[in-house]
Amino acid sequence: MAVQLEPEDFAKYPFLEEAQDFVRARGYTLDRILTSSSGKIIATKAIDRILFALSSKVRFDDTIKLESVEKEILSYSIARILIVCINNRAITEKLMHYESDRVRYFLDKELTDERGSPEKKRIIMETIGIAPDQEALPVRAYVELAAGLRDDSWRLVNRDIQNGLVTIHHDEIESIVREKLRIILHKKLPRKVPEEICSRLQPLIEQITRANQEHILESYGDIEEGSFPPCIKALIAAVASGANIPHTGRFAITAFLHTIGMHPAQIVEIFSQAPDFDLSRTVYQVEHISGRSGTEYTPPSCATMRTYGLCVNRDGWCEHVHHPLSYYRDRKKKEQKKSEPTD
Repeated sequence: MAVQLEPEDFAKYPFLEEAQDFVRARGYTLDRILTSSSGKIIATKAIDRILFALSSKVRFDDTIKLESVEKEILSYSIARILIVCINNRAITEKLMHYESDRVRYFLDKELTDERGSPEKKRIIMETIGIAPDQEALPVRAYVELAAGLRDDSWRLVNRDIQNGLVTIHHDEIESIVREKLRIILHKKLPRKVPEEICSRLQPLIEQITRANQEHILESYGDIEEGSFPPCIKALIAAVASGANIPHTGRFAITAFLHTIGMHPAQIVEIFSQAPDFDLSRTVYQVEHISGRSGTEYTPPSCATMRTYGLCVNRDGWCEHVHHPLSYYRDRKKKEQKKSEPTD
């Protein structure tokens, strides 16, 4: 007898079309959720999903406690609406990674839990387009996946390609599934949420925004210029020397300094040394990148900085990171440990 997905499976895999159909068939609409007596519980679970995503110390065994099927699916849906309203790329990415890892956690449990089902794992994986025993992917499908995988081993030039297929190894399946899920979850996000809905969700949005700011402060703490990555140091030094730097460089400086907690006025002050400094224009650009536009931008990755021609003065730390923020966080932690008194 063929194995079929059941309602309790939809609680674990709410991104499935069958899961969304399950709640739609029961008459759930956004207005009904927001006005129902159970709406606060669903909203709280939605926020919890996002807060867990913002935390870098999540352990799924500790955080995932499945409730009713409806609450799990609806909290997933509300969380997606909230991040579209917030329109912060970093928060969106973190939720997509969290939800992707959450699905992988349940897929693994299909093999280890006594109530699990290897056949159900195969069904879910085939739904996302990856088989558990996948040995190759078409070049186009592989390129889309590899774009989000940082290690050089994923670059197409380092892969074995035969007859339009890229060979993949068994120990790479987990990373491929994680990235494919992240891509699928991104594509399933609502393209736009009506302003009226976002306004109704404003108290929840403010709660998430505050939590994100607290997370940033915990992650980066006081600003220490000595721990800046070489690329950012070079860009700031160029501005200080009176050089005109490209727009990409100005964007990188602003997004980096904003993310680690520098006030917009302090960022504007840095640019005041530029030969073409215009106060009103600079204030507008800094505030735009910092989130006044409704979108809070994150600094470019190391790969993007190389593409811009802004990756300069590489040092030993650069060899072990893929993002200027990772360089800063890791270098700062190391320097703090060195300065701690020893017994």
